Amino acid sequence: MFVFFWLCFNVSLISALVNFPNHKCDEHFIYDTMVGGVYWEANFTSRGFVDQVDYLNPYPTYDECRDNVENERPAQMFVKFMNVTDELPMLTSLRLQSDFCAMSKVFWICFYVSLISAQPMVPNNNCEFFTYSTANYGQTYIGVLRAHRTDIHQFYWEANFTSRGANVDQVDYLNPYPSNEECYANVNSGKPAEMVVEFININGELPMLTGFRLNGVTLCSNQKCE
Repeated sequence: MFVFFWLCFNVSLISALVNFPNHKCDEHFIYDTMVGGVYWEANFTSRGFVDQVDYLNPYPTYDECRDNVENERPAQMFVKFMNVTDELPMLTSLRLQSDFCAMSKVFWICFYVSLISAQPMVPNNNCEFFTYSTANYGQTYIGVLRAHRTDIHQFYWEANFTSRGANVDQVDYLNPYPSNEECYANVNSGKPAEMVVEFININGELPMLTGFRLNGVTLCSNQKCE
């Protein structure tokens, strides 16, 4: 019995003990990555099993995929195979704005990712303990603050931001990063603590970090926006 299923959003290639199905799409698909542009349709079939194909994600990360496209390198997406015993799901078709390859017609679904949309300007940042980043597949903009020492176990974080011409709140609360539990585990294992702030109501430019203090020690300072 064959089971058809749809895919849309994570490939860590399972283990080397599974069999790779034959397919006719060597140029644009391997059992690791999918290559192409920004409008994707991919279909898989599996022998007697369900829920073996997870969602599509930009590869290797959203930011790197976007950078590759902007630098005229091919975009890549990846899909994670789950609940695999002896054989990976077989790719039956892959479309990218036009037919690339197909083996048989099955139920399909589309995934669209905007990789070259306008991105907010990132302010100049001279702080080695602060990094601008994204979350939620590039839909959320964040700033990550990092402790300057690994022997600190009590923290009082102070971070100041300024926004050019903004009249609404753009900086959310500080929270442990990547989560409360992981931050706690990192500190206990000798890694620096990290905190994250989410930027909201963003239009043209992200807020600029103007000051960062940890336990009263100034780690970074930038000139305020005029």
